[in-house]
Amino acid sequence: MTTTRYPARDRAEPILETPMMREARTRVFAVHHPRGQFVTWYGEAGVGKTTTGEWMEEQCNTDCEAGVTNAFRVARLTVPPSLTGYRAYNPGKKALLAIHNAVLPPKTDSEARWLGVASLAQMVVQQLATTDAQILMIDEAGRLDLPALEAVLLLLNYASDPRFDHPLTIVLIGMHELPINIEQLPQVKSRVADMITFRPYEVREAHELLRQVSPYFAGLDPASAEGKEALTFVIESTGGLVRSMLQLVEKATALAQEARRPMSVLALRAALKMSEEDQERAKEAVISGHRGRARQPGGGRGGARVARGGR
Repeated sequence: MTTTRYPARDRAEPILETPMMREARTRVFAVHHPRGQFVTWYGEAGVGKTTTGEWMEEQCNTDCEAGVTNAFRVARLTVPPSLTGYRAYNPGKKALLAIHNAVLPPKTDSEARWLGVASLAQMVVQQLATTDAQILMIDEAGRLDLPALEAVLLLLNYASDPRFDHPLTIVLIGMHELPINIEQLPQVKSRVADMITFRPYEVREAHELLRQVSPYFAGLDPASAEGKEALTFVIESTGGLVRSMLQLVEKATALAQEARRPMSVLALRAALKMSEEDQERAKEAVISGHRGRARQPGGGRGGARVARGGR
């Protein structure tokens, strides 16, 4: 049987594994069974939901290709900002067309446009069953309006139909509006087996993340005075968001290397200060440009001042 390879991540570097990612995967697997159900992942931007989805997709599909016992595939898509490009008046059909185009070969797209919602849902389920994709991840699911969510529910209904009898869990990934939308649809709400909140990282999780990218954090004891200071500073400065923590540590590492000094809490503080000053300069440049004035470097009282080291 020919299987479909889902698009790989558009990145060269490996995904960093964290306790929160493993927890999310474990909880999805715990509720996955033939009945068909939803799992929701929600939380603010930058907390790691999308990265966790990419990681889980890669893990499952790699295991499946390696012949691991009981392994299955994961299909993943991101709901586009607007579904207006899909030629259908029915919002449910537009949502199913987006899913269809993510899991089926492109040549079938023109055929699918003429199908009804029920036929389209069956075609998607048939493809998922053919490729043994038992988990479907829908990122930016908060963009789906209520009729679209009801159409996605059809996928679960058909997957559990005796004609397909295909185990399917749909992971809806979104921000805080997602639970509000689900709450308005009793039929969808009743099929939600677990709701996972992605929260900002705390000390233990931050340390496990950062030790994978920074020799400084790898050699740091989080229980020591320096370890507590460094991790607390990173978390408080970034709100515990994965993306922001990685960016801050990357800037601090580059700054320490440029200064030919070892990585330290001072480098972290300097990197944050540098970022704040860069933002302030950019803001001033925008204001000056808007007023039609340009600052002259080093020019008197009104000139830009250069921050220097030392006291």
